[in-house]
Amino acid sequence: MATELKVFTAEELQAADPQPPQFVIDQILPAGFVILAAPPKTGKSWLCLALADAIAEGSTFWGFQTVKGSALYLALEDSGYRLNSRLKAIGSRMPPNLHLAIRGAETIGGGLIEQIGKWADSVPDGKLIVIDTLGRVKSAGRPGMNAYEADTQMFAPLQQFAVKRGICLIGVSHFSKAKGLALDDPYERITGSMGAFGVADAAWILCGKRGEDQTLRITGRDITDAEYKLHFKGATWHMLGNSEALEKQAAIDAYKQAAIIRTIRALVKEQGFWEGSATILLNEIWSREHDCSAANARELGRQIHQYRDMLLEIDGIAYSQRNGGKAGRSYRFATAAATLI
Repeated sequence: MATELKVFTAEELQAADPQPPQFVIDQILPAGFVILAAPPKTGKSWLCLALADAIAEGSTFWGFQTVKGSALYLALEDSGYRLNSRLKAIGSRMPPNLHLAIRGAETIGGGLIEQIGKWADSVPDGKLIVIDTLGRVKSAGRPGMNAYEADTQMFAPLQQFAVKRGICLIGVSHFSKAKGLALDDPYERITGSMGAFGVADAAWILCGKRGEDQTLRITGRDITDAEYKLHFKGATWHMLGNSEALEKQAAIDAYKQAAIIRTIRALVKEQGFWEGSATILLNEIWSREHDCSAANARELGRQIHQYRDMLLEIDGIAYSQRNGGKAGRSYRFATAAATLI
């Protein structure tokens, strides 16, 4: 006989005042089931070990505040020697609440939930469990199920366990070689079906070529999507910054270094404004900078249009243009005060 469906009204939901999800690392790592995936040999295990160590210590991670608590790292593809060496390499102080296992894990459907449940019962402050990798604990799907259905049913108990316990449970996965890197959506590159990703509360995806800086993409049901640039050096993942902010800064740096901008700034500084033809402006750039990336008046116009917003925002210089017939296009650049003249 089927159990009764638990139904409640919107009014009852509001009265219950459900609380937002908790984070074990502020803003970027929530409690719940989290998929962490990347191409092989890009440093996923180093990242997971550093995460577990930071939470056990309660130290900041990439500048984000962590919630201190016990952590369990199932390093199922490592040896004790390698794990010890890596802990030393990341500068761990070997916290007593960082728990490790390299063998003995059952499959998800064969006892793993009970195993991690006993661990969670044994510690009063469990915050993080890492399964490295999910491939080591996958159960066989039921006959007749497609891959998505099998993965959804398999990983649902991990998600339910993590949510019920208020623990972040990270399942480490790879990118599928068969899917390649041509897919527009990096989440579709995760090994297996999209079932695990569909069940997960959040996902961390490392994108990039091996040996180069990586882009960490974060998404989830109750967190803000974000992208960060990471650099792996020695044994440590360093955050270079928010991808959007880095791109904006790179654009500003390119603007400030552009010969055309330095020339316009110098010309306007002399009397608050400058006006002249595109040909004259090109000659000014060459004479002052001995270099100009614009080969002709059309390319010059394209560059001015490209930098128009930053020219006004950063240097307070507005510009206008007019077609001068046979004389060609002419420009006027002026500061805010000069535009009133």
